[in-house]
Amino acid sequence: MLVRLLTAALLALALAAPAAAEGAVPRGFYGTSYDGALRDAPADVQAQAWSRMAGNGVESARSVFSWQRAQGGDGDPFDFAVSDRLVEDASEQGVELLPIVADTPVWARTRIKHWWPERTSDFAKYIRALVERYGPDGQFWDARPDVPERPLRHWQIYNEPGMSGHYAPVLRAAHRQVKNADPGAKIVLAGLTGTNEGAPWDVLRYQYRRGGIKKRWFDIAAIHLYTGKAENVDDGIRLFRRVMKRNGDRRKPVWLTEFGITASKGRTTAPRSQRTLRTTDDGMASFLEDAYRSLARKHRRLRLRRAYWYTWASSYEPGSGIFDFAGLNQYSDGDLRAKPALASFRAIARP
Repeated sequence: MLVRLLTAALLALALAAPAAAEGAVPRGFYGTSYDGALRDAPADVQAQAWSRMAGNGVESARSVFSWQRAQGGDGDPFDFAVSDRLVEDASEQGVELLPIVADTPVWARTRIKHWWPERTSDFAKYIRALVERYGPDGQFWDARPDVPERPLRHWQIYNEPGMSGHYAPVLRAAHRQVKNADPGAKIVLAGLTGTNEGAPWDVLRYQYRRGGIKKRWFDIAAIHLYTGKAENVDDGIRLFRRVMKRNGDRRKPVWLTEFGITASKGRTTAPRSQRTLRTTDDGMASFLEDAYRSLARKHRRLRLRRAYWYTWASSYEPGSGIFDFAGLNQYSDGDLRAKPALASFRAIARP
């Protein structure tokens, strides 16, 4: 995962208007990522995790629909076992699932280290198959009448593509296939995060001007923000929206599809660029509460419709990378244990 410290521009950004009164947020606003080892846990453990999510106020969850896992070889039939499990668990609990359609198989890449497919037609077949399976009147719902029918209508196309001109062909192909299969579906832009070359808003500016993306190819913009100060989160969204406005997308909503801080202080080392992203268990709980309350107050002004905490569960294994200490829960060997930040999330999402 690529992260970048928010720059001094955040601190200099003027807060021109007073804070609005805190009010009701859109359904789905309180979200989290669902990833890591928990995704490979036994079915009963995962079902319990989704039940716990719903019980703690999680309204939407974001998880990868891996093309690599679904199609191991060129021309192989798609294996939907993993995505079926995700859709079933989310639907049973009434949690809206946001699929991140990503993870190009090695056989489909131009080079092993590249994230993009050599032929967008290969990717187009996969995402078309997903919409036909999980969209309205999808094959999954016909095959599983025992599962509450909650068709997937939002599709996020890849994740953190950086400053790459290879993203535009993928986004264009996804837009064409999704809209043809389900005209009412919405395309969510890949979550854009900072790179060594710039902050998330710089990446967005690049994608508009040099990357080749067209505003007609997506319905919802997405940003990823990691920072040591909660007040920087909504400031970062303002800077992101400023770029959107200058490129004719003022009216589009924004989803914060990843944000957070880590409770890794004293538990692991970190490179210099990540040191401000470390705090304690109690510090992470306070950060979460402050950030969500501020975003809830300002969501209308920011046209922010969702905010996904990263992440629902992580290992908290001593010595691991800092994002292994970001979970609202600690997960290890089938055991899911709440961290202090979960109580903060629940208090905000289910007051």
